[in-house]
Amino acid sequence: MVRSQFLLHIGRRWLSSSPNWNAASIRQLRDLTGAPVMECKKALERCDGKLDAALGLLSSYAETVMRKKAQRSTRSGLIALEVAPDQRCGAMVEIRSETDFVHQLPVVQRVSQRGLELLLRGAVTNVQELLEALRDELREAVAKTDENLTVHRGIRLQVPDTFRDGRIYSYLHNHARVGVLVACSAPSPLGRQVAMHIAAMNPQYVSAADIEPSVYESLMPAEDEAFRAPRQLGAANASPPQRRSVKFEAFIAERCLLDQVLVTDSADERSRSRQRTVREAIGPGISVLAFERFAL
Repeated sequence: MVRSQFLLHIGRRWLSSSPNWNAASIRQLRDLTGAPVMECKKALERCDGKLDAALGLLSSYAETVMRKKAQRSTRSGLIALEVAPDQRCGAMVEIRSETDFVHQLPVVQRVSQRGLELLLRGAVTNVQELLEALRDELREAVAKTDENLTVHRGIRLQVPDTFRDGRIYSYLHNHARVGVLVACSAPSPLGRQVAMHIAAMNPQYVSAADIEPSVYESLMPAEDEAFRAPRQLGAANASPPQRRSVKFEAFIAERCLLDQVLVTDSADERSRSRQRTVREAIGPGISVLAFERFAL
C-alpha cells in the first residue's frame, strides 16, 4: 500500500504539468511498473497521458498477467538464507522461477530479501502468509521478468531458550541451489562444516531417536516380536532399540546426521583407519538440535 501511494505521488509530479504523453512518459511508466512498452502506451492513450490513472490501469494488468503465468512450470530459482547477528535465529526462503538466470536480477533479489526479513521478525508463520505479504513484490517481479515467480517455501529456525549458548550456522552451495540451516546447543568451530556436510549428504534425521516407529519396524526382521513393542520415540528420553539388524545399522549410517562420516574432513583425516562420524567430530558437550535443508 505504501509503495503504491509512493508511485502515485511520483507519477503525479511527473505528468501533472502536461496531459499529453511521449516516449519519455512511456519509459517512466515502464520503469515504474515493468510492463511491456505497448501496454504502457495503451494505458497512457486510454488515460489521456495521466500517469496516475495509467498506473492504476497497469496494476490490474499485472494481476491478470500473474494469474495467466501461474500455470507455467517453475523448475529453477534460488535459495536465500540469513542468520540474525546474535546467531540465535535463522531464516531460509526458496523462490521458484521458469529459468535459471532470473534469480540474479535485482527485482527478484528484493523479493527474497523481503521474505527473509519477514521470517526473521516472525511476522509470518507459514508459506501462505508469506505469499500474501510478498504479493506486491511478486507482482512487480513478474511484470519485469515476464516469468512465473512464486515463493515455494520458507522456514524460520530458532534455538530454544533452554539452550542459552546455542547458535545457528548456515551454508549456501552451488550458486544458491542448496541451502542449509543447523542449530547447535553451543558454539562450535565445526558448525559451518556440519552445515556443509548436510548440504552434501542430505540426511533425513538428526539421530536414530528421531526415526518414526513405522520405519523402525520395517527395518527389523519380521520374527523380532520383542522389537515391535509399543514405543514413545518422540519423548525426551527416547532412545534407539538395543537390538539392531544389519539393515537398520546401514540405514542409520546413511540417513542419520550424527552417524554419518563427516565428509568435510581433510584427506589425511579420511585416510585414517577409523573415520570420524559427525557425532565424534563435534565432540562432547555439543549437540545438533535441528537442521533444515532446501534444494532446487
